[in-house]
Amino acid sequence: MQTLTFVVAGEEWIAVRKGDFARLVDEPTPKEAALGKRLRAARLASGLTQADIARRMRRTQATVSRIESGRVRPSRRYVERVLALCARR
Repeated sequence: MQTLTFVVAGEEWIAVRKGDFARLVDEPTPKEAALGKRLRAARLASGLTQADIARRMRRTQATVSRIESGRVRPSRRYVERVLALCARR
């Protein structure tokens, strides 16, 4: 997967997929960490693994892990799609 890194308003961003962008963070903010924990809890409650989410979202398992740990901020679209996948289970 090809990525593109760029800086906007002093923040470093990386293009994950066309149309999806995630800000790279050194230390997750409490809000980012909380979002990752909630996504992880929803995934676990639905019985899905990180690999399941990655495959269905066409991402790598490592990307899912970084999002759940708060190291990468997911796009709103990503969050909505993951929650929809979890709700289907």
